[in-house]
Amino acid sequence: MKCELIMISPEEGKTFPVSEGTSIIGRDAGNNVQLLYESVSRRHAKLEISPDACTIEDIGSSNGTIVNGKKISKHDLQNGDEIKIGDCSFKFHVTLNREDFTAHFIPRQYSDKSNYNTVKMKKAPGFLQSFLNRSPSDRK
Repeated sequence: MKCELIMISPEEGKTFPVSEGTSIIGRDAGNNVQLLYESVSRRHAKLEISPDACTIEDIGSSNGTIVNGKKISKHDLQNGDEIKIGDCSFKFHVTLNREDFTAHFIPRQYSDKSNYNTVKMKKAPGFLQSFLNRSPSDRK
């Protein structure tokens, strides 16, 4: 799974790749995502990326962290969520890789005359389901 923050404003299109694990967003030079804007706290928010979920948590920022127009303390992110940190707006984007899926072939015998086969798929929880539940025009 590949995650990134795509800036909407003030620097439209600027991309910040986010690795699996914990990433800190803020003004400090030691942060994983450094935003040099006065409206952003030194340590503003924390992103937790795992194979099963992505969360964002405000870590005591002055101006708060907003997801989809609502101020949050902690929030489970979905592909396409809009995040506002200070005066910076981002779109959260997730790209699933082949490795994020597993398929197992399981032959099943239903009667003496027929042999049906079933394929069980395990998906990356949340992300694929939210993608499939959207209309085709929203999947871009």
